[in-house]
Amino acid sequence: MKNAAQRVIVVVLVVIGCLFLSAPSAAAADTIVTTLAISPASLVLNFGTQLVNTSSMAQYIGLTNTGSSPLLVSGATVTGGVFAISNQAGTCTLGMTLQPSRSCVIRVVFSPTSSGPVSGSVVINSAGAPAGSYTVTLNGTGQAETAALTLSTTSVTFPTSEMVGESSAAQYVQITSTGAASLQVTSVTVGGADPGDFLVTNQAGTCTTGATLGYHADCNLRVVFAPTAPGTRTATLFINDNVSGSPQQVTVSGTAITGAQLSLSASTLTFPATRVGSTAATEYLTIKSTGFAPLVINQVTLSSGDFTLSSQAGTCTTAATTTLAPGTDCNIRVQFHPTATGARTATVVINNNTATSPVTVTLNGTGE
Repeated sequence: MKNAAQRVIVVVLVVIGCLFLSAPSAAAADTIVTTLAISPASLVLNFGTQLVNTSSMAQYIGLTNTGSSPLLVSGATVTGGVFAISNQAGTCTLGMTLQPSRSCVIRVVFSPTSSGPVSGSVVINSAGAPAGSYTVTLNGTGQAETAALTLSTTSVTFPTSEMVGESSAAQYVQITSTGAASLQVTSVTVGGADPGDFLVTNQAGTCTTGATLGYHADCNLRVVFAPTAPGTRTATLFINDNVSGSPQQVTVSGTAITGAQLSLSASTLTFPATRVGSTAATEYLTIKSTGFAPLVINQVTLSSGDFTLSSQAGTCTTAATTTLAPGTDCNIRVQFHPTATGARTATVVINNNTATSPVTVTLNGTGE
């Protein structure tokens, strides 16, 4: 009986021991994961063109811990000489620990010291499991300070016709300095087909020879049309300055008209031979207003008694002033009644308001 009880106890102990030995010794440990995401995804920052000795607007590199455990940002170094990491408005700091799902940014500024393209990089080191090194490429181009300008117009047309010998109302061309360097207007000259018909004056104009304009400053060129001949008149303004492509050019044009003008149907009237004391057939002299202003015939005179002038059956008044609108005409009635035999001559003198006044007409006839 005693032996049987002992055998039961031994079996129970063996089973308990087997169960104890087969149980796991500890729970399985969690997997540690650290992952760093960087923006921009291209890993390139392009700063474009920046004036030499000035600083660009900042660009940012974003770091995000996309893993499940903390990440140590152990370092960030910049190369290229003209790029810099600034803590101002940047939230990533050396040695900081970035918790899961948290982000920070590195602020980068471009400050070129010479013209031309330049490249650099930001190398970001992280510590964790695993540790990593990430490179973001930096690109930019330095641009030297240069002068630049804009013109309010490159073509000026005077809106109304101008009389030859007179001056128009002024037109203006505005010059604005748009470059980083000061604009220097060294001279303004007039060339082209009719340079003598256009004047650039300082009166009421603010652009003067040697004018220096800072950024966004401006001045005006005052241009006047003073035609010397009728018709379409053109010229070119040449603005000499320190801008690439100088001189800048502005075309100018205007239409010139003359004042009163006249034309005659003939400069000589010849009558057939006529017996002394009788009257030859009548001739007519036509005067036409061909200018752009009214023609005023002030006086018509005759130098010989062998001929007579009459407004009878003619439309020009010989005894008083006659005014003809542009494009209209009138006639003077001329008769020959010789007082002696032989060649007879006379001159008709027409006084008027044209630049060529007076004009004359020769009369010829033969008395027999």
